[in-house]
Amino acid sequence: MDGDYWQTRTRLDGASAQWGVISEVMRRGFNVALPVVDSGDDFYVMRDRGGIYARVQVKSRKASWSVPRSSLRADFRVPVRQLRRPHHPELLYVFALRDEEGRSIGASVPTMTNFGTMSMSLGISAPVHYLLMTRRQLLRYLEGNPHVKWRGEEVSMGVKVTADSVTGGGKDMTRHWNAFGRYFRRGPLSRVERMAA
Repeated sequence: MDGDYWQTRTRLDGASAQWGVISEVMRRGFNVALPVVDSGDDFYVMRDRGGIYARVQVKSRKASWSVPRSSLRADFRVPVRQLRRPHHPELLYVFALRDEEGRSIGASVPTMTNFGTMSMSLGISAPVHYLLMTRRQLLRYLEGNPHVKWRGEEVSMGVKVTADSVTGGGKDMTRHWNAFGRYFRRGPLSRVERMAA
């Protein structure tokens, strides 16, 4: 197949991950707005009367299984300038791991819901899995981390998912796994807004 096919396929995969995130955010009762011109934010999450709730950047990668099939892995690149620049409201990264084999290795982790903290399966049997965190959180994980690669204008982070944990650049990121309930909850002040304050 020619290069045009694969370029189109890559764009379609990225768009499907972005719309998957938009669908989940809307399911939780938030509206979204898409920028006419792409300036680094894929979409904005809106409060009904309070303006922009969060800026969202979705990064999508095809994940691969290790041999033997004990972990799922993907590498992500983030622009250094975007990562270091303060945003208001805060920028939320969503790293989407596309598992085209759809295999399961199962596990349970604590997660935030609208009703407090509960146990939730890592859910490693769906075609797309999400790792959510704010720009400030990601920067804290990556700065001074010997397991990530700073290459000019980009930083590269490997994400690894096992039955017990999720790591990014060797750091434990399990609490951010499929953590939509952590960042998208109704209330007087959002978690994203508190982190940006």
